[in-house]
Amino acid sequence: MTQWWKDVRPGDIGVFPALVEFDAIHDGGAAYLLVSIALPELLATLGGEEHLADPAFWNTKRVYNTDSFIGAEMLRRLIGIISGIEHKFTAPSDQGADFLQRSIVESFVLALMSALAPASARSYTGARTGARLVSETEDY
Repeated sequence: MTQWWKDVRPGDIGVFPALVEFDAIHDGGAAYLLVSIALPELLATLGGEEHLADPAFWNTKRVYNTDSFIGAEMLRRLIGIISGIEHKFTAPSDQGADFLQRSIVESFVLALMSALAPASARSYTGARTGARLVSETEDY
């Protein structure tokens, strides 16, 4: 699959803000796992990851190529969680649902962290540098 002219592999992560169009070119089969979480709830879950707790990070659509090993591990975990839910005939308790949500978010965040540049090289403060504007324009 290609997203904005960039190859996307199994385990890669796309960030798509609410009410933003999603476009892709499919070559062959494709499968998605969509996790939709309200931004305030997501930010509360990510309180320990300062740069990920910045709403500006989540309000910009982009695709992240994850480390292949970590991406495969994320997929394995998520398939296990989904399989466990499918085989259970009753809804989980509130505590169980909260645990499952945190487990899913944690899996995505782990893979996402593998795709991000080291903290010293990234800037999510909203400052617009020429290089960043060119990069975002190219991504668009």
